[in-house]
Amino acid sequence: MFNIANATFGTRAWADSFAPWYRITPVNDGRRNEEDETGQLAKVHWFSRSTLDPHWVALLFPGEQTFQHVKVWWPRKKNAFLKPRRVQLHVWLDQQWTPISDVHQSDAQDDAYSEYYFPTVTSSRLRLWMAAGDGSPLHDSNILGIAEIEVFSEQPNYGQPSPDVLLIDYLYSPGNPFLVSWDFVPNALSYEVEYSKDPTFSLSNQNVDYDYKKVTKNNYFMADHPVSPGRWHVRVRAITPNGPGSFSNVLTVDVGDVLFQIPTSKEWKKDHPRLPWNLLQQKYVLVHEDNRTEYDRLIIDRLISDAEQENIEHRAQLQNMQSPKQSGEDLPDEPPVFEGGRWEISRWREIVSAAARVLEAVMLYITVWQVTGKTIYKEEAKRWTLHASRWDPLGSTGIDSVDHAAHDTLVALAIGYDALYEDLTDGEKNIIKKSMETRLLEIWKYLNPFVLDETNNHPWFQTNALAIGALALWDELEESKTYLDYALALYAGRFLPLGGKDGGWHEGNEYWTYTMGFVLEFVESIREVTGIDLRYHPWLKKTWKYKIYTAPPNAPVLTFGDTHKQSANLEDSAVMFYLAKIEGEKAAQDYALRVLDKFLKNGRLDQARPGVLIRLLLWKEERLSFQKSGYETNIGQTHHKLGSSDHHLGRTDQPSGQRDYKNDQKEVSAYAVFAETGIVIMRDSLLSDQGFHFAFKSGPYHGVLAGHEHADQNSFILYAMGDPLFIDSGRYDYYGSPHYYKWYIKSVAHNTLLIHGKGQKEQKTGADGKLLYSHHFDGPLYVLGDAREAYEEGAHYFDRHIWLIPGMQRERGWFIIFDDLNLTHSGEVEALFHFNFPPHILEDVSQLSITEHTTSETPVMVEEIRMKAFHIEGRQARMNFYALFPGKIEEKIEEGYAEDMLPTNGNLDEYHLRINLLSNKADVETEVHAMYVSDIFHKQLPAGHWTLQDQSTVRMTDEHQTVTCAFRQRSQKGPIKFDDYIVEGRSALLEEDFSGKHILYAAQVTLLNHNNQQVMVADDPVDIRLEMMELIGDGKKGLQFIQLTVWSRCDQRIQVFSEEQFVVEGINLVQFR
Repeated sequence: MFNIANATFGTRAWADSFAPWYRITPVNDGRRNEEDETGQLAKVHWFSRSTLDPHWVALLFPGEQTFQHVKVWWPRKKNAFLKPRRVQLHVWLDQQWTPISDVHQSDAQDDAYSEYYFPTVTSSRLRLWMAAGDGSPLHDSNILGIAEIEVFSEQPNYGQPSPDVLLIDYLYSPGNPFLVSWDFVPNALSYEVEYSKDPTFSLSNQNVDYDYKKVTKNNYFMADHPVSPGRWHVRVRAITPNGPGSFSNVLTVDVGDVLFQIPTSKEWKKDHPRLPWNLLQQKYVLVHEDNRTEYDRLIIDRLISDAEQENIEHRAQLQNMQSPKQSGEDLPDEPPVFEGGRWEISRWREIVSAAARVLEAVMLYITVWQVTGKTIYKEEAKRWTLHASRWDPLGSTGIDSVDHAAHDTLVALAIGYDALYEDLTDGEKNIIKKSMETRLLEIWKYLNPFVLDETNNHPWFQTNALAIGALALWDELEESKTYLDYALALYAGRFLPLGGKDGGWHEGNEYWTYTMGFVLEFVESIREVTGIDLRYHPWLKKTWKYKIYTAPPNAPVLTFGDTHKQSANLEDSAVMFYLAKIEGEKAAQDYALRVLDKFLKNGRLDQARPGVLIRLLLWKEERLSFQKSGYETNIGQTHHKLGSSDHHLGRTDQPSGQRDYKNDQKEVSAYAVFAETGIVIMRDSLLSDQGFHFAFKSGPYHGVLAGHEHADQNSFILYAMGDPLFIDSGRYDYYGSPHYYKWYIKSVAHNTLLIHGKGQKEQKTGADGKLLYSHHFDGPLYVLGDAREAYEEGAHYFDRHIWLIPGMQRERGWFIIFDDLNLTHSGEVEALFHFNFPPHILEDVSQLSITEHTTSETPVMVEEIRMKAFHIEGRQARMNFYALFPGKIEEKIEEGYAEDMLPTNGNLDEYHLRINLLSNKADVETEVHAMYVSDIFHKQLPAGHWTLQDQSTVRMTDEHQTVTCAFRQRSQKGPIKFDDYIVEGRSALLEEDFSGKHILYAAQVTLLNHNNQQVMVADDPVDIRLEMMELIGDGKKGLQFIQLTVWSRCDQRIQVFSEEQFVVEGINLVQFR
């Protein structure tokens, strides 16, 4: 019996989807499952994506084959095998998949494999198909995994490889136009691509967009024009010397509205040097020493000093990549490969370090040669370039070993080859070029077809290397233009659109900086050589805002996901200088200057790696002085401008001047929403750590396997008066450490919930949150998120409402959380809170807060609310924290971490509060409503007071005002009612200061009544700010209405005191007489 499934027979394979990092190759490479994949990610088996859809793997035989026996080897996970519950076998008959009948299945005792016997069939294809949810119960039931497929035939039919194309089943593309790719078809001359909004591709349907028979010579396609957003359908067939093959299965593509068409190129540069690193001499600022700015002189002096050192050390941009072992030798030896092919952290760092040293050295010596003219540095650059060119492109620094090293080595060779072109002998050129050609081909095969995870930064820098290497050789290597075309399509179609039009980012703060360095090198290299300008991509134009809000130079870092929580550094400065130039953004430029000034003032340039200093020379403005360029006032304008794009549902400028900032323009609050990632940020200041700094997350989850996101939907971070009050706990010691997997990425490490003892899904598709609403009222902030989808099961919804109410002087504030859950079955809910300061129990558990019915003269107790109270003492801020719940509450305070999950680079002074909520009412045991009240005040101020009005309404009093906060439960019938107000909306907040001024804030309102009088009615929900003043004296009593501010998401007519008012989309002011 002959195995006709093996790739060596000419059989090709494809699948419905691919888990991140996984490829189709293992399913028919002859390698079974004798070993698990520990340290060999994606090299011993294939996994589908984790989706609620059927999954399949198909084999395309070289012609018709006759067979009657199939054996499938299932993936090994340590000592267990991931056999699915059930699968079906299909064959291709009459242009459709047909189940094989009379199949007899025999499984190995340990489930290592399954054998299928059936009456002889003849077909050119075989498909193994699994219904949705039928995956292995030992793993993820929504994943199909295969280590090896073997198909046995007594009479194999040797022939040409199949000319047919198969596509994945589904693609979400925020980028428009979209990019699709598929497996190479041997001997294909071209491919015919059809895409339509009609899944039947019917020419008779004239009411849908349709493009017919687009032809491409490559195994990927990107339309030359944007399409209308929405659902599209794609099919492909190969054109071979024998004619067209069959059309593929239909790929469904949901296309977004991040529109960007790749610009046309200009005449490509042929002369060397052509890459940006090698063109410093052309910058006017560096031609003559007398014309250099002080910044330039300081940076150049530092680079010269580095070049004069005996050894080039590796200074990792990310801490987790730093190798503690530095080579004492001048030129690093080619690192050994992983022992047994298994990944190991210390060897990985060794390989990363060696390649990084090569790239740093080549860039450093070439730069210093350019600015000094001394040939000794040119010779050093040549020596390092030739040394790296002798490393094995398929060895430890190859793309299949360590992709960071593959990138650094290829980019170093490209820069060296380009800069030294006229000084290299033909023999030296051939050595370098041969190494580059092999490395380019391997990265090209690694990236094409594209089945990797675009939400992970790795394909971004892999593609960057592909492009830079191709640009250096484009006029000598025929394939280079194809490599560049594909790299452009990946960036425009898959990578850059991910953050949306608001410039957001889905990984930790440092990963934005890390990835942006590669992005900008890619953009600038392409522009310099070809004239193709990607700088005006919608995301690139706006992403500077993400950095300013998450990591201002002198304010706390607010970021989710994998992060070292570093404040802004020179890497950020370089990136922001470049982004500032795209549209002349002063705020981005001033950010870069502030950071650069801080490092120069502290004499810390010696801590910077040469690569970032070179980026500063390349990317900053050429004639900047030390004077600030309006960062203080510009940020304020940015905040008000951001109201138009970052108000989650409205689109209007925020009103200015409504808060007392003591006429200090430097202290302007800022608010931003990054909708594509579900992140909300509000800061009292972008220039200091004083006041309140808040971040919330509930959005699409991008961190599938080996990503950098966490199970942290509906979580938050809060700093006040310079103190971290609620923190994102844990430390990013390195990816995959015991601390990483047992704590850092789990829900238990974040300020969110465990439901029935379980956290949110980790590194799985569909672990999404949803930012239902967010609005900054130029004072209080209201946020609402739903994290239900992030949990495997347990809740019909998990709504988290938050009000952050900063005091007028920013030395006092209230922070209110209201959790509204509907559980699928009775059980426990555990609320998690994390602190840098130890929480102390403030009041005994037996104390109760009583809800009273106050509509009659005699109060009646209608519900008991149990309470837990804690005190947190910061350096400047104090916080009294109260947990309120109509049932049993149990608390547990933990310090640090268990021994098996300690961070490898040191323990942390962190405290973890777990509050267990147990309902004691059988009739509402699936409804959970819990409130958390935080009274935050400066050490010099007294604590505030509060009373609970009902289960979802609380009233708070401090030395300046009384604040009433009311929430509407999702299951609630009827409006919110408190005091004399009736509000049909999501939530309402009333501030009453002791001068008699009242301000009512309400989110998503359609009806507002006060004292039985209708104040406002709207058909489409609006946000409102109603300013009133108490009437005092002359026998008058009541409230005088002063001004109504309405934020509307559309033009509409509303009723204000029974009078019709026309409001426009955005902000509207109604003055009362």
